[in-house]
Amino acid sequence: MAEKSLKCCAALVVLGANLANFAHGHTDATDQSPADRNAVVEQARQALVDSGVADKSLAVAAIEPANWPNSSLGCPKRGAQYLQVVTTGYRVQFKGEAAAKYDVHVAGNIAVVCGGSGTMVNRLHPRQTPLRNVNRLTEQAKQELSRAIGVKIETIKFSDLVPAEWPDSSLGCASDVPATPGRVNGFRIVLTNAGRPYIFHTDGQRVIACPPIADR
Repeated sequence: MAEKSLKCCAALVVLGANLANFAHGHTDATDQSPADRNAVVEQARQALVDSGVADKSLAVAAIEPANWPNSSLGCPKRGAQYLQVVTTGYRVQFKGEAAAKYDVHVAGNIAVVCGGSGTMVNRLHPRQTPLRNVNRLTEQAKQELSRAIGVKIETIKFSDLVPAEWPDSSLGCASDVPATPGRVNGFRIVLTNAGRPYIFHTDGQRVIACPPIADR
């Protein structure tokens, strides 16, 4: 058990180092294009709507870049487990009626309502789910890629892990199985072999090559 724990911790350290590199290359909010800034604001606004905020007078009070030490985006939920890797994104603050304030944290395609003085149904985005067992999921992706392209698993390298959100159970990937509508949060796992990237989508349970490896 102790040996497994040490291996898991070592793997998370490696993942953290990779995401730290991603964070250093992130664009400052002041350097964002109007389109990028608007996209972040709209994600944050939608998270408030999903959390039950019906304040039509919401206005952006501030937006700033942020780094969080894990995948909770600075808004941990009691009893939940989070991936211990640096996650980069933005803090967006809204002001509304009667001096109400709302704070929303955005990373990739995930937005979390982190607090505020206004009325909310849920303090967290209703479909925000911490990623568990990332070490196992990454190894599963490596094994699938190893079989698909016929190389030794040792030659496959972990490259990046990016938060993501999809509109249904397909995780944004082609499938013969009808997808169930509804937002699904997860991550894109990026692996490389001989300099070529391969992307896998995961919701914390399934790992899907997207696009399929045979289509590359």
